[in-house]
Amino acid sequence: MTQYRELLERQKLLLKAEEWASGIKMMTSFDTNKSRVWYDNREPEGNVLDVVYNDQRIERTILETGKKIVILGALLTGDDLIREYQQRVG
Repeated sequence: MTQYRELLERQKLLLKAEEWASGIKMMTSFDTNKSRVWYDNREPEGNVLDVVYNDQRIERTILETGKKIVILGALLTGDDLIREYQQRVG
């Protein structure tokens, strides 16, 4: 049974990392008509709220309409997510 120990430990770590990934890293509210951010190449949309999650996903809410948009959809998964989790949490 010890041959599965590494697989079990990795799976436990992955589950912890996946839970951590849905946590909020940062929130920013600003007017896109007056300010731009490095990850945004969209047309100005007025006042927005950007929520950055630990898995690097950024979700934007256009405050006037309440419409939500995922700006960056490339999420960390698998070993990349585990590495980021270990670096950030320890």
